[in-house]
Amino acid sequence: MSDKEQAANTPRKIITALALFMFLVGLPLGSYIYLKKGYDYQKAALQDLRKEHQLALPSALSLYDGTSEFFPDENYHLIGLLPEETDPGSYTPVLKRLHEQFDIPENLMLWTVFEGETSDRVSQYLRKEDLPKDTSQLLYWTAPAADFNAFVQDLKLLPEEDALLSEGLIVLVDDSLYVRRAYPFTDPSALRQLVERTAILLPERSKPKPELRRKAEL
Repeated sequence: MSDKEQAANTPRKIITALALFMFLVGLPLGSYIYLKKGYDYQKAALQDLRKEHQLALPSALSLYDGTSEFFPDENYHLIGLLPEETDPGSYTPVLKRLHEQFDIPENLMLWTVFEGETSDRVSQYLRKEDLPKDTSQLLYWTAPAADFNAFVQDLKLLPEEDALLSEGLIVLVDDSLYVRRAYPFTDPSALRQLVERTAILLPERSKPKPELRRKAEL
């Protein structure tokens, strides 16, 4: 082979070697770094979730609307707490977005617990608000003040969570009935954390397909 041919082939060999290096080393390394970052991100995101207290059956509550009175096995729960002083209207868009986000999983239930001496508060709320008709996933409970407080006490909220109860909270309960964390639903940042951590905890078979929704603040 002439010097001229060798000179012409040299760049081609370099390009081939670089392409082979990227295929054998660069792509696997890039994939590992990407997966490692994802793992580290999820691990860090779950560090603020506790797993210390299991919730008992809600004997202090009365079911107003829905098809199940108990905690089904292997189901996750997002439990909305609405004390008397909480404005239910501020909770409605949150509940709608959560239902839209997690409507696909069959093992995630959305509970709403109203404090009140009678069921009038929850009945008026359901008549007034345009909520999805999903009795298998959306359950509405009511309880007089003493029973409501008993249920809240059984959740074993942290002091900083309990201090925000009057604003309204959503409590994340996993499929083993461990209370993981409570989030004030009037705080958009807290709601984003709630959705993120719920999506991470759900088993792969139950995860909703990721969607880009700019309008949603969750």
